[in-house]
This record gives sequence, structure tokens and C-alpha cells, in this order.
Amino acid sequence: MSVDSSHRGAVPTGPGFVGADRRTNDLVESAALRDPLSTAAYAALADPYRSTATQAARDAQASPLRVGLVVHALPQVHWYKVQFAGGQGTALPACLLSGDASLSPLGVRPSAPLAPNSRVLACVLPGIPVALILGVIPPRLIDAQTNLPDWIVQGGNSGLRREQGDLQLFKNLFQQGGVIDFSCGRPFDATPFEWGRFSETGLGLHLDSYAAFLRVNEACGLFLSYWDGHARLAGQQLLIESGVHTEEALCDEGEPRLYRGEALYVHEALGLYAAGTAIAQPFPPAAVQYTDPRGALDLPEGSEDLEPFERYREYGGYLGQGRQRFVALPPSGASGGRYRKDAASAPDIGVFHELVAPDGSYSLRSAKSIFLGKRTLISVPRTLKLPPDGTGDDAQADNYKFAGLFGSGADHKVGDLDAGSDAASLLRPAASADFTAHAHNWKGHLPFHYHEKDYALPEESADPTFSRAVEALDYGGLANNDLLPDPAPTTAQVDDRYGDVNYYLRECGVRLLEDGGVEISGGGGCRLVLAAGKIRIEAPGDIELVCGRNLISLAYDAIVRAKNSVDLSAGNGDLRLKAENNMQLLAGNSGTGGVLIESRAKETVQSYQNAFGEDVVSSGVILRAPSSQVAALAQEVYLRTGGDGPLGSGDIILDAGQGQNNVTLYSAAVNLYNNEGVYLWNAPTGTSSSVSMAHYLGPEGVLLGGGLVVSGSIESVSGPNSEGGLLVDGSVGVTGSIGAAGSVASSQGGYLGKVGDSFATQLAQAAASAAASVAALIKAGDTAYRTELVAVLYTPDDALGNTQLLEQLTFSFRDPPGDGAGAQYHTRALQFAEPGWCRDVRLGAASGGESWDEPAVSCQGVDTYPWPGASAWNDNESCLQLESLTLYDPEAGRDRDRGSTYEDVKLGGWTKTPLSQALKTVF
Repeated sequence: MSVDSSHRGAVPTGPGFVGADRRTNDLVESAALRDPLSTAAYAALADPYRSTATQAARDAQASPLRVGLVVHALPQVHWYKVQFAGGQGTALPACLLSGDASLSPLGVRPSAPLAPNSRVLACVLPGIPVALILGVIPPRLIDAQTNLPDWIVQGGNSGLRREQGDLQLFKNLFQQGGVIDFSCGRPFDATPFEWGRFSETGLGLHLDSYAAFLRVNEACGLFLSYWDGHARLAGQQLLIESGVHTEEALCDEGEPRLYRGEALYVHEALGLYAAGTAIAQPFPPAAVQYTDPRGALDLPEGSEDLEPFERYREYGGYLGQGRQRFVALPPSGASGGRYRKDAASAPDIGVFHELVAPDGSYSLRSAKSIFLGKRTLISVPRTLKLPPDGTGDDAQADNYKFAGLFGSGADHKVGDLDAGSDAASLLRPAASADFTAHAHNWKGHLPFHYHEKDYALPEESADPTFSRAVEALDYGGLANNDLLPDPAPTTAQVDDRYGDVNYYLRECGVRLLEDGGVEISGGGGCRLVLAAGKIRIEAPGDIELVCGRNLISLAYDAIVRAKNSVDLSAGNGDLRLKAENNMQLLAGNSGTGGVLIESRAKETVQSYQNAFGEDVVSSGVILRAPSSQVAALAQEVYLRTGGDGPLGSGDIILDAGQGQNNVTLYSAAVNLYNNEGVYLWNAPTGTSSSVSMAHYLGPEGVLLGGGLVVSGSIESVSGPNSEGGLLVDGSVGVTGSIGAAGSVASSQGGYLGKVGDSFATQLAQAAASAAASVAALIKAGDTAYRTELVAVLYTPDDALGNTQLLEQLTFSFRDPPGDGAGAQYHTRALQFAEPGWCRDVRLGAASGGESWDEPAVSCQGVDTYPWPGASAWNDNESCLQLESLTLYDPEAGRDRDRGSTYEDVKLGGWTKTPLSQALKTVF
């Protein structure tokens, strides 16, 4: 059914309504047949015996009815003096009859007296000393400009000016049919089937068969409609008050103002901070009735500014700036006092503020804690008894302590959870489940819990649908699976449209703790905890840090610990491990395992000159300790090149300072296995001199380029390649005996046996041959030295023996100087925001921390640094620091006082400084 509920007389349309309702027309026609004016034209036919004329003649005797004018009226006593005209007396006292109300001691009474100058019809009866005013005679309207009629409902399409049947008298009869205007400001659209009262300013009270209203104007009043049971309460300035709340919807000089406030206790709704405080005082009846503008029980003098203390306050309109909500506590030391409209009073203690700003931004803060969570098992109270029901929680039954203050029954106990004093900041997030239970299952449910007879509050354990809030997860399954299994849903029916809806027994939420800690929890056992100055990331499964650019960690100590293995991999670039002091690598702690350092380079290029970081080209495995030692300590040391297998053939070279230092072998025995022999050259100490002496130990014999001093025996035996013997190109001197199994011969004779003349020549030739062998060996050694050492290891710029390369061959970060600064770290345009805690220390809101002193790593005379590099760390103003806090005072720890700063706010802006001067560490 469709209907415009604001229009009286509107005809409903829709199913069941074929045409207009005839009941109204039938009532109108019936009333017209009984109206003397309507039946005047047919009077003779309707009264053939002339009974009407006879009755009129009988009434033509002296009537007790008189017409008079109210010349004096006394309110409250309702006494009038009426001046009668026509020689019927001068003036009489009079009273107004009440035709629509009883004046017995009980019941509703009319209140308004008649105004002076009212023309009345009164009855003067014998034996009654006062005239009885029957009613007021409406004056005839002479000047239409003085008439200000109103509308009952504008646009209602009814009344004299809309009904064509009523307008026929004015349109079709001479002098408008003799109609006289007695409207006296009554509404244009009044009909015979309604009741109402209207003032000249438009205030009205109306009742008809289909609508009723009490209004000030069309925008202010209570409007009720029969159709659809529609009710409308409107007011441009709307104020709704109850014993517990206030609602205001006002327009203050063009500024929309919307406010709702709610009190927690009855005494606070009265403006008192404590129950039992006197609020009013009695005033004498004489003063109340004759002199003072007060009630018999009213606020004392000076307390007229008392107002309710409403803990919950909600603002809309301009004051809300979108929408704002507050929760406040009584001011400190306010117990027993009164809440007054006094700017000098102690301010309320704000504990909650929510703001939805006009630009769409949202802000929520609480002085205690905030929890946003998703979980099943939510207990919902159910009403069992209404407040008027005496069989429920009732004061007369004395079975409940109302508001925890009035009556008997259990005390309403609520308070904080005690976290103790031992690492309480870590205990609170660890016991977050208890905090959730305390907040939602106690702090919110407390009044329903104690209302044992008025409300049913089920326990979570009694929920027939959800057996638990969180399912029992098996984290052990993650040992063989990458993910926890998806939860199985529990279904519950919502309505016919949604049907059965899936609910999952996994809890997640964000908790802002009262001590400043933050906990973010997921449904799979994952947590992010920010508490006690630490951040903790917990997960029973993997923690994946995935980014498209850099993953950067800055800390005093960086500790990575794995129960199984640690893999560090650089997919396409370099891997650098740097220690300012010691670097220790340990393997085989279990008794098995080893350390493998492998290079799969195919070249021997070493390019370090003017190269830093990723620009360096290196090959092989290099151990470098320019001012210390390289030691290999093991049960067995094995060095190998070439041979069968994957190793390429090559030499093993030991170079002790280009011939200036020693190679020391210390062992029980030195075993040399070789095919060609052992060559010993007296090598030069520089690259420009030559080999001066050579020696050889091989299968053919031993060649000594210098002298031989033997403290023991010299024995020569036959071998597989010679018959043995001793050939000396010089003298042989002995301090002992010379013994021989054969002859000792001499070309000179003497005590020795004489040999032939050719023997001396043979000895000279043999000596010359030996000398030539030594010379050839020296030349070969010099050639080998030039070709294998100088030309390969010392002269080339990229050779590992090159002195300049040895100076360049050193560790460097990816931090080249000059034009390349920051290129490898991609930090040329770095903007690094100062950590919040470093900012608080700098601005005085906190203390602690030490400067981050990062030692440089020198490479080729240039100081290099880890990320972000030397320039971004020491020189460039890469760190963005907030210049100042505009609205918050960091040293005082509170918002700054309101003033012009808030009207045209501008943030402090950035100052820039090098990172080395901004970052701090705590240790």
C-alpha cells in the first residue's frame, strides 16, 4: 500500500483499493440532511403540520441568554467581569463553563482563561450570583488583511478553497449567498471530521481519523499517520533528554551542531560525581508563589550551571568535523563535587577519542588499550525480565545491587589484570588471550552477569555451534609441508538469502596494549610483537622476506642462527663477509664435516687497480694477510695441482718475499718424489739480476756448484746408472786418514801409485765437463727464473706476484669513490627516514642510545663503507629528520595547548643530515 502520510484525506492506492472510500461521503450527506440551513428549502414539505413554527413561537419568551463583553479577567481563579448590552444590566461577575473536561479533584482540566474584550454568550439564571459563560462569539471578519489563517496540512487538497461544492455559494449566488466570515484565523483546510487547536503563529494540535500531530510548524513537531503507522519527529532545533542521555540537533547561528551524551550512573546524569550528594534545596511556598522564579525544590543559588556528567560523548555536524566520539573520566579530585559549566573547573580526563575527518581520514586512540579482532564464540545476552517485572532483579526483593551502588546483592567487581613487575611488557602480549577474555567476557558482560534474573548470559562452553574459538592446530605437520592445512569450516544459517555460512575457528587481531606494546596475531600461530623496545616476528612455519629491491638490516650486532643449515647466496653478484676484528669459520663440530672453499674460475686474471666492489675482477682462491700470517693447521696438509681428474695442470710455487725471506721446512723427514731431480739455484733478490749458482740432485748424481764440506764420511757406491766414484776439481784435504780398498793414484807419483800421463787429462776433462754442467745449469735456472717467475708472476700487472697488484689486492665494499660513489649500492639519491626512537631521543621525548661508529675499510688508499657507502653515510645529507613536532610536545609528553597553531597547522618539515650523525645503537 502506498500513501503520502503527510497529506490528510489522501486516498490510498494499491491492492484492494479500486476507487475512493464512500464512507466519508456518506457521513457528509447524513450530516447535511440534519443541518437546518441545508434543509431550509424543503422545510414546508418536511413539516406539513407546522410544528416548527409552533415551537418557534413558544420560545419567543424572555431568554436567560445574554451577549456581553469580558471587561476584566483574573487568571488562575478564572473570574471574569462581563459587561452586558441592551439595557440588561451593567456588568456581572462570571465564570466559564467547562464543556470538554471534568473539574473534579481528579482528571485533566482546561488551563487557558478568556482574554479581555472577548464577546461571549452567557446565561443568567435566577438564584445564581454569577453569569455562566457558555462560549465566545466569533467576531465577523470585516477586513481580510487582519485575518491570518493557517493550514492544517499544506497541500492537503481539502477545505473551503479546494472543495468545489463549498465554493458554489460564492461563485453562483448573489452577494456570495449571504455567507458571513466567522473564520477568526482558523485554518483554511479545516473539515467537519477533525479536532484541533491552532495559534496565530502556526502552533497546532490536530486529530482526525487518519492523522494526528502536535507541531510548531511543518519542520518542528510530532506527526503521526494512520497509513503504515508512520511517525515523524522533527525540529530544526531538536533536544531529546532522558534520565541517562541527551541528544541535541541544533543549528547555532548557521553552524550545525549534533551531540549525544550518555551517563554511566544516575547521579552522574544529575551532574554529581558521587551518589548521595545533595543536589537541590527546598524553597518557601510564599517565595515560590509570589516572589522567586524557582520551584519548591530547586538548585541552590549559584548552582544553576549544573549539567549532566556524560562519560560517552558523540559529536556530529560542524563540531564533529565528520564525526567524533569521546569517553571521559571525572576530573582528578572531583569525588563528591558537581559537574558545572565552568571553564575554570578541572578538565575531564579523556580516555578515548575517535575521529572521522571530512577528508575521509580516520583516527582512533585510547588511553587504555585497543583490540580489533576476529573470532568465534561471542556470548550474546538475552532479556528474561523487563524492568517493571517484580519477579526479576528487583529493589523490593533486594536481590540485586543496581549499578553496583544501590541495594543488596553481589558487588560488581572489575579492574585491571595484574601483569606483575617482572618483564610485564613482554608478559602482556604473551598472555593476550587472557586480556581478550577479560575484556569481552567480563568487562563488557559484567552487568548482564550480575543481572541473574533479568538476563541470560550463556557461557562460551555452552555454545552449540562453535565448540571452540580457535581450533587445536598441529604445527608438527609443517615439518613435511610448506603450509598448514586449510581450516575446516563450521556452518551457521544467517537467513534465507545467505543460507548456511562458513565460519572458521581461527582467531586473528591487532591489539594495542596499555603499556604501548602492539601485538598482531594471525590464525596460524603467527605473531608480530612490538614491546619493550623490541620487535619479535614469530611463525611456526616460514618467515618470508620478499622484496624487489634491497633487503637491508642495520644493527649493533647481527645474529643469524639456524637449527639446521644456513645458506647465503648471491645469484648474480658478489658475496662479502667483513669483520673488523676476527672472522672464525668452524665446521665438523659434530666430528664429521669439512670446510670447502671453491672457485670455478676459468682464468687467472687479477684486476684490482682502481676497482672497487663489483668492479673487481679476480680468479682462483687467494689467502691474503699482508701484515700477519696465513697458517694451515691440520692433522695432514695436502697441496695438489693437475693430475688425473678435474684439476688443471700447473705448478706449486712458494715465493718468500721475492727471494728476500726464507722457506722453512721442519719435519722428521722431508720426502721428495720427483721424476727429473731437484734443482737448487741461488736466485737473485730482484727482477734485474741473474742466477749466480746452481745445484742438482738427480738420478744421475749430485751436482754442486760450490764447495762441499763434510763432517762425516764420503761414500760412493755403484748405482743403477753409474759405477760410483768421486771427482773433485780442486784439492781434497782431510784431517784424518784416506782409506781405499783399491789404489790411490797420483799423476805425480810420490808416496802414491803413479798413473799414466792420460789420467791427468782425463781428470781435467771430467772436471771441465762438470764445470760446464754447472754453468749450463746456472743458465737454465736463470732462464727459468726469467720466464717462470719474473715474466709470469712479477712483471704482468695482473700477476699475483706483482708488487703493485699486491698493494691493490685487498677487500673492498661496493663503494667506489668519485663519480661511481653510490652507484653499486644504488644510493646516490638515498632518502632514509630517521627511526622513530632515534627521533624521540633527539627531541627529548626519550633517552639512550649511542652513536653508530662504523670503521672504514681502506682499499687502495680509499676508505670504503658497507651499505649505503661512504658518501651516503658520511657526506651526503641522506637522513631525513623531522625538524620539530608542531602539535605534540615531546619533552612534556602531551599535546601542546590549543591556539592559533591548530587553526593553520603545518608540520615541522624535514632537516637533512648524514646517516653517520643520525643513527644510533643500543647496547
